[in-house]
Amino acid sequence: MNLDIRTIIVCILVVAYTNAATLLLGCRQGGSFRSVFGYWSLGQALLATGMVLIFYSSLPSNKMVIVISNLLMIAASVAVQEGIGRFVGRRGYGRNVCLAVLVFQITAFTYLTYVQPSLQCRTIIFSIAVVVISGVSIFTLWHHYRWKLQAPEKCLIFLLVIRILLTVSRVVNALMHEYATDVTQLGSVEMLVIMILVPYSVGLTLTFFWLVTHKSGTRISFRRMVGDKSADGIQ
Repeated sequence: MNLDIRTIIVCILVVAYTNAATLLLGCRQGGSFRSVFGYWSLGQALLATGMVLIFYSSLPSNKMVIVISNLLMIAASVAVQEGIGRFVGRRGYGRNVCLAVLVFQITAFTYLTYVQPSLQCRTIIFSIAVVVISGVSIFTLWHHYRWKLQAPEKCLIFLLVIRILLTVSRVVNALMHEYATDVTQLGSVEMLVIMILVPYSVGLTLTFFWLVTHKSGTRISFRRMVGDKSADGIQ
């Protein structure tokens, strides 16, 4: 695949920063959903910042950047999960698991960068972290809604499953083929997965707004029926 990884990363970070700014506007206007939008916006900003740092991770003098960039991208998934937890009224749900993943990520990446450098192993460790946190997000939604999942929640779960499948494909590719030693020399599978992250990021942001507008409309309809003007537990 004759594509420049840096060009693709630039596209992702532009889209991610745009999504972060859009969600930040939702944070300013979101009322009881303010903290939810705040965490989702933070997630997009962390993802974009991590992508920016990848530009410098291939330089020999920037080993610390490798650790920081991947940590930021995992922290992005953690922020999204925190927002989902607050959206369903379960503040901090799954936080311990996410923090444990972050600690493991820092430890593993430090070792695989300074002691036993391996892009292949770092890719596998990163992918496992993404799968675990995405799984926590899916479980958060399922545990709260169960069989009452509406279209927006189903769409979010679908996107999270897509993310897991893409991530698993990276692991399989890393295990079955000779892996690159530098992020600028990634193979076609890796490039394809990274390219898909562009529409995925846009779809995720649109789904976040769909979740909030749908829940707001449901709340208004409920209040009209019962005359209840109290909040519904969004934190």
